[in-house]
Amino acid sequence: MGNEAGEWIIHGVKWNDPKCIQDVDEAVEYINRVGFLPLFKNEIPGFSLEERTVAEYW
Repeated sequence: MGNEAGEWIIHGVKWNDPKCIQDVDEAVEYINRVGFLPLFKNEIPGFSLEERTVAEYW
């Protein structure tokens, strides 16, 4: 999540993006496979729930 010009912005993906997590079960499966998943964007590109879900659903 970034603050751009005083407005908080969620950085997400499109619904049809292959890396998009579309439901809780997919999130749990991914987290179990990887070990953990930060909620928000960080120094590692693409390694957050924010960057693997559709922004409009936050």
